[in-house]
Parts: sequence; C-alpha cells; structure tokens
Amino acid sequence: MTLTPLAKGFITVVILAVLGFVAWFWAGSSIKNWATGGRTGTTEEVKKEDFESLKNTTGDAKYNEGSTGVTAAQIGTGKLARPLIVAINTWAGHAPGI
Repeated sequence: MTLTPLAKGFITVVILAVLGFVAWFWAGSSIKNWATGGRTGTTEEVKKEDFESLKNTTGDAKYNEGSTGVTAAQIGTGKLARPLIVAINTWAGHAPGI
C-alpha cells in the first residue's frame, strides 16, 4: 500500500510537531535563553493614571439628531462600464477588493 502525498505531508507534520514538543519540554529553558540572549523583559506597574486619557473622549452621535456639516457626494452617470462583482465574507476583518 502506498501513501498519497497528502498523507506523507501529514505524517511529516505530526513527526515534526512531536519532535518540537519533546525538544521544548526537555530543553525549553535553554532554547529561551538562546533566543532572547538571556535577557528578560521589563515589567511596569499599571496605575490608575494610565487610563486618564480615556475619560475625555468624544461621545457617540446622538440618536435621531441628524448630522451637520455633511454635504452630498457627486454621483456619476449611475452605470458602471464593467460588471459589479460582489463577494460575501463571514471572516471578520477581511474585505477583498472589487
């Protein structure tokens, strides 16, 4: 019985993941020291004053109040010279170009 290329790739990924986990489990601290050069990050105490700038933000627009200072955009002839392609995505943060 021969394996398909997908099966060979999957087995390779599983073997590499197991080897990586074993290496991290047994030599994790020395790997961390090698990667960071033995330096540790600095820690800083969080204070109440760190959040002072969040108190005086601009509020949301009032409901049913309308907008001021907004003008209408100039619209073209109303017909595109090419077909409009619309994509529906449910992946948050992804917006493809048209």
